[in-house]
Amino acid sequence: MEKIKGTRTVVNKVEPTGGAFRLFQMERLAGEDDFLAQVKENGCVYEMDFSKLYWNSRLEGEHRRIVETMTEKDILADAFAGVGPFVIPAAKLKNVKSYGNDLNPSSVEYMKRNVVKNKVTNLVETSCSDARAFLLDLIDRSIPFTHVVMNFPSGAPEFLDLFRGAYRQQKELPLPMVC
Repeated sequence: MEKIKGTRTVVNKVEPTGGAFRLFQMERLAGEDDFLAQVKENGCVYEMDFSKLYWNSRLEGEHRRIVETMTEKDILADAFAGVGPFVIPAAKLKNVKSYGNDLNPSSVEYMKRNVVKNKVTNLVETSCSDARAFLLDLIDRSIPFTHVVMNFPSGAPEFLDLFRGAYRQQKELPLPMVC
């Protein structure tokens, strides 16, 4: 712990990530019995309780890569937004209007806090619902999102069918790029 400045807790993942909220069992190896963490990534700061939600620091490059493709003309919809690692930097760094959703209420609570902490309340809207309902609601509300992020590799393909026919009544909306 003394080798990494600011480390308060060290954990070991004891089971694979699973369940609707993508959580995993962990054991505390050293330090405090406290899983509150602060992570700095791509110019943004995220606070979270690591025991209540999914976070993977190895995705920093992917977060950056997707955000770098956007311009302020884009509108982002993130169906599995977690604490906001796509919607917050898109808003903060690219001035992109963003909609972040997650099924996990803890993730959404921390995303809301992180939106405030990163001063992007004017650009990011959050919600807590099923990804399918979230995306269909945006389409029904005629939100012209240009990018959809569905960062849930094992589950995202199950939601792709929602786009089939969803734009029949909303022909003026652009078809989004699915990331």
